[in-house]
Amino acid sequence: MTRLVSVDRPPDASQGDPIVQKLAQLIQGVGPDRRLPSERDMSISLGVSRVALRDRLQGFEILGILERRQGSGTFVRQLDSNGLASLLDLMLASAHVSHDDLHIVRIALERESAKQAAIAPVADLDEMYRCIYIFEHGTRVKEIANADIAFHNHLMRMSGSPGLSFFADALQISLFKSLHYRNQRWDQSAGVKSILVDLHLEIVRAIEMRDPDRAAAAVDRHFLTFDSMVVLPVKSKSKKATR
Repeated sequence: MTRLVSVDRPPDASQGDPIVQKLAQLIQGVGPDRRLPSERDMSISLGVSRVALRDRLQGFEILGILERRQGSGTFVRQLDSNGLASLLDLMLASAHVSHDDLHIVRIALERESAKQAAIAPVADLDEMYRCIYIFEHGTRVKEIANADIAFHNHLMRMSGSPGLSFFADALQISLFKSLHYRNQRWDQSAGVKSILVDLHLEIVRAIEMRDPDRAAAAVDRHFLTFDSMVVLPVKSKSKKATR
C-alpha cells in the first residue's frame, strides 16, 4: 500500500518539507518545456496525497517554475537565474537553512569572485568606489545598507566567470536576505562608518593591484571584522522567585 504524507502534519524541521523536496527532484528530472505526469500519477509515484501535492504545485506555479496549460497539463518552465533564485529560496526555506549557513556560502562566493576579479582583463571599479563614497558621506542608515548590498553584488559580478555570476544571481534572494539579517545585528557603535570605508577600500585596492591572494585575504578580513561586531541574541534567564 502506498503511504501518503499527511497534509495536516507539519514536516520534521530537521528534514524540511519532504513533498517540496520530492517534487523539486521530479521537476529537475523532467526538464524545461516538458510536461509533468498527471496529478494522479505523481501522487502515486511520490507517495503523497493529491491535496498535499496540489498545494505544492500551486506554490511552484506562483514562483513561475511551473505553468498550467488548459487542456494540456502542467509544464516545467525554462528557468533563468531569476527563476532559479526563487526555486532555491523556496528549497532553502523548506530545508530550514539558517541565515548563518548562507553567510558561509556567501563568504566562499565573494572570496573567489574577488580573486577572479583581480585577474580579469577588465575590472570596472566605479560602482564600488561610488558605494565607498556613500559609506563615508551617507547620513541615512538605509542608504548605507543599500550601498553595502550594491558593493557586494557588484563584486560577485566582476569575476568574469559565467559560473560565479550565474550562481550569484541564482542565490541572490537568499544571500542578500542573509546580508540584511546580519546588518540588522551589527553593533552600531561609533566608528562603524570608518571601518566600512577601510575594509571595502582594501578589497578594491587589492583588485586594482591585480593581486588575487591579497583580494581574497581582504574579503576574509572584511567578514572576520564584521562578524566580530554582530550582536548575538541574548537569551533571557529565568528568575527564581524570592520570598
